[in-house]
Amino acid sequence: MERFKADPQALAEIAAHYQTTGKISRPVVTLHTTSDPIIPYLHEPLYTLKTLFSGSFLQHVNLPVSAYGHCNFQESDLLLSFGLLVFKDTGQLLPAGAKTVLPEGEQKKFETQSMDLGLSLR
Repeated sequence: MERFKADPQALAEIAAHYQTTGKISRPVVTLHTTSDPIIPYLHEPLYTLKTLFSGSFLQHVNLPVSAYGHCNFQESDLLLSFGLLVFKDTGQLLPAGAKTVLPEGEQKKFETQSMDLGLSLR
């Protein structure tokens, strides 16, 4: 098997301009499956540490999704993360009718998770 080495100039460019710093100025909500075989969940706590060291810890919330697969989310997971982001950025809650965009089987899960996060629908 032939081996390749990364170009040193490309590695320097990545290090200088493409690494996360954890320094964020607006709220960020990350959603990550806990059993992601492509990007391990370990990346989430590492990023959280970056936000802590940069002084942006309170701007970041991670919502772990207990599932196998890369981005294997349900619609309720996506709506919950969007609702949390809107709330953190504006203080506004999603309207109660927002859950009706979800499949009927996911609406109860969304309600429960919203209440667990203190995001009762208005």
